[in-house]
Amino acid sequence: LAPITSVLVGELAGNEVSPQIYALCGRGPSSSLRVLRHGMSVTELAVSELPGVPGAVFNVRDDKAVGKKGKKFYDRYIVVSFADATLVLSVGETVEEMGKESGFLTTEPTLACSALGSGDGGGIVQVYPGGVRHIQRDGVSQWHVPGIKKIECASANESQILIALVGGELIYFELDPMSGKLTEAATRDVGSDVCSLDVGAVPKGRSRSLFAAVGCRDSTVRLLSLAPGKGSLLEQKSSTALGTTR
Repeated sequence: LAPITSVLVGELAGNEVSPQIYALCGRGPSSSLRVLRHGMSVTELAVSELPGVPGAVFNVRDDKAVGKKGKKFYDRYIVVSFADATLVLSVGETVEEMGKESGFLTTEPTLACSALGSGDGGGIVQVYPGGVRHIQRDGVSQWHVPGIKKIECASANESQILIALVGGELIYFELDPMSGKLTEAATRDVGSDVCSLDVGAVPKGRSRSLFAAVGCRDSTVRLLSLAPGKGSLLEQKSSTALGTTR
């Protein structure tokens, strides 16, 4: 399917229960329109009008409730980010809008969001342009961006958070399994503004992802190490220059 340049979800066939996914794929002579259908039926639980066009949507699992069969986690929140605000929806028998009681900062857009820990109440992390917010049962702690800089983009999984400040400075945080607190573990200046990054998911049976991919505005993609050890964190392992696509 990659690259997907546009997506539309809707029941356009007129006689099907579940909506279809219409995707514009490829480039140039290899372009195609593809129609994807769900292999299983989809049940609509709620419909909610949004106050604007969202920039990102995150689903956050419940770090406190664990299913009995196979110890599966269930989503607790749907976090919808807008240009200047965040909408938090609670998922249960119904979908309801949450306010300050959720612990989220709703007056800023959300750049990244994830439940922390593996079912032991590690809390939830919310990254917004001005800092990193760690929401726990006993309160909220925050890390604020120094000076007048802002966070441009961020990525998080259940134990690792990587943020990029304006100017190309990367700051890496880890969840301390003993204290349950976030700690700043490493920093690195990549010398170019960062436009995207991803720490990846934690592999099954592991406690961390070992690599992060960083996309820069100088048309390079860099692979950085997240392996523990002095001098290893954020060490660049490879760099690829992207060609111009016409």
